[in-house]
Amino acid sequence: MAIGDFFKGIGQGVGRGLTRIGGYDPMQQVSPEEAARRRQEGLAALQRSLGKSSAILSGDPRRMQLAEQQMQIAESEKKESELNKKLDDAIDKSNLPQSQKDLLKSLNTQTKAQTLMQAYEPTKEPKAGEQIKIEELNVLRTLEALDGDVNKLNNYEKLIYKNFIEKEDSQSILQQLGLIPNNTSNQPLEIEEIKKG
Repeated sequence: MAIGDFFKGIGQGVGRGLTRIGGYDPMQQVSPEEAARRRQEGLAALQRSLGKSSAILSGDPRRMQLAEQQMQIAESEKKESELNKKLDDAIDKSNLPQSQKDLLKSLNTQTKAQTLMQAYEPTKEPKAGEQIKIEELNVLRTLEALDGDVNKLNNYEKLIYKNFIEKEDSQSILQQLGLIPNNTSNQPLEIEEIKKG
């Protein structure tokens, strides 16, 4: 049994060494595509390692610098590949239609990350001033549909019209367009309770 344990220990040592150098365990069961990809990555890592070793042995500073640059480039490509895989996993877990998932996966890593960040960015509540502008816009659109007849507006829309469109601190939109006279800005705000129902 001691001989069997010896060879088993050697095999594990070799496996750990290959895992450290190649970045994967060759004894692990994976699909043929994954095995081929891992093999290529391992060969590329071995090539870089041998290139660096030969550069050090040659003593040529330019070769050592080139080998170091290649190692850094490979490391950044590996990190980008890992990030790309994580982004693809996030896209797969999203509730998007498959056509949009395929489109997102075809983008480069940076664009893919930005798109996902924008898609999952929390929506911001509009500030009070922005909400008032939205309400003014809605009333103006309603007025346009009613051919400018203010009397056809509902009570809420009339209040928005009288308090914000006619009575803005600066000239109102209607005054700028010349549709109402400029002397209405001194009138007090009209406040009225609106009941739903």
